[in-house]
Amino acid sequence: MNAYRMIVAVLAGSLIVAASAGAQNEKLDLRPHWKQGQTSAYRVISERKLSAQITGPMGDNQSSATMRVEGEVAWEVLEASPDGGGVARLTTRKMQFSMTNDKGRTLTADERRADEEIKEMRNLIKAYVDTPITAHIAADGTIEKLEGLDDMQSRAGELGESITENDLKDMVRETVLLSGATDAMQMGDSWKHEYQTTVTGKAEAQVKLRYELMGAEEIAGVPVAAVSGQGEVKIKKPELPPHARFKQTEGEENSQTYFDLTRHEVIGRNVDTVVGFRVEISLGGETITQQTTIHLNGQVLRIEEK
Repeated sequence: MNAYRMIVAVLAGSLIVAASAGAQNEKLDLRPHWKQGQTSAYRVISERKLSAQITGPMGDNQSSATMRVEGEVAWEVLEASPDGGGVARLTTRKMQFSMTNDKGRTLTADERRADEEIKEMRNLIKAYVDTPITAHIAADGTIEKLEGLDDMQSRAGELGESITENDLKDMVRETVLLSGATDAMQMGDSWKHEYQTTVTGKAEAQVKLRYELMGAEEIAGVPVAAVSGQGEVKIKKPELPPHARFKQTEGEENSQTYFDLTRHEVIGRNVDTVVGFRVEISLGGETITQQTTIHLNGQVLRIEEK
């Protein structure tokens, strides 16, 4: 498979790496054994489709919106620990945001300009671009500590509080890391990993994943391991008034990760997440119900390495 076809396959989430006969029993190191000064750059795309249906005494009302973020980020290893992990810096080179409503109207923003209706987004995006994130990574690829959140929130102005630690951890985790694996994985081995994320607004969720090593092969001159992930996304029950009831109706995540076995970093990743929940509010003998469904797709592709 040439490099172009691999890029297309990674972004489509359809690349399948089969293990060669000699690799079936080979032990692979899936931990972040980096070198100090190692640098990479990634193209990142995140798309969130939100649909809501409100049912009540006045009838039904439906709405939908699609939000898309595209950008490039750079990753630099500042300190490399002998057993894996270390300290690294994630810098956003550029970022563009777009939002399309159910009538087909699209608003856009980046670090230089923004449409009037979403003018606050310019400061938010500029805060991401102007503020590097320093990540302390454990030997198993989990995030121990992040630095940069306070500075980013301060620079973002009115929307600063909308940036959460979970958001920044998701950026680091989904761009470069494969968390929870060991340095002696064989084909068919699986492991579990849990983390917190922010579903929408400040609504948090616990993600419980099961990863499996599906195969390993040299692709376009790069030794690559393919890892599938599947699991549940459980929303933490939000604080609601006594007359309101909350019920989660969907919550699933599926991913494909392609891991560079020489540089011990992600080369490409595709993540699909579906979350749904229903809120019922009863007042004066009448009930209003809102069913919300969120479809998330995240794509990451390495475009530079050194």
